[in-house]
Amino acid sequence: PLEQWSSQKPLEQQTIFQLEENVATSRLSSVNIKNALTSVLSSPQIDPTDSVLQVEEFSDVGDGFVVVAFWSTGRIILVWDGRKHIDINLSTDAENDDLADKFKDGILQQLTTVSVRLRDTQPRGIGRVVSYLKDMKIITSPIWA
Repeated sequence: PLEQWSSQKPLEQQTIFQLEENVATSRLSSVNIKNALTSVLSSPQIDPTDSVLQVEEFSDVGDGFVVVAFWSTGRIILVWDGRKHIDINLSTDAENDDLADKFKDGILQQLTTVSVRLRDTQPRGIGRVVSYLKDMKIITSPIWA
């Protein structure tokens, strides 16, 4: 176990959000979801370096659409079912711990009829990563070692 713990190297943090609209009559549309995403991604809070943002939309999938965006410090995949449900898969640098919160807050400000139903965050990297970078920096050797 100590060998595995020592070999892990967190490189990214992946956060998955599931959003649901909480009104009886849906107000979501492809236009307002895309506008919200574009607005949040262009915010200096998300990427202060204003790096090259590449966005691709795929609207030929079911009743909704899929949007994929890449920038220098992260990537996002947004899936809308065409009704009341949005899935967001956000991957960012392991160092940027609070970006997911900033992103979530920005989306919720733009899409006022949705709320977060699920949030799941996990580290990504090499060496069978199970620990977050912030935890690896604090602990030089685990207590159980």
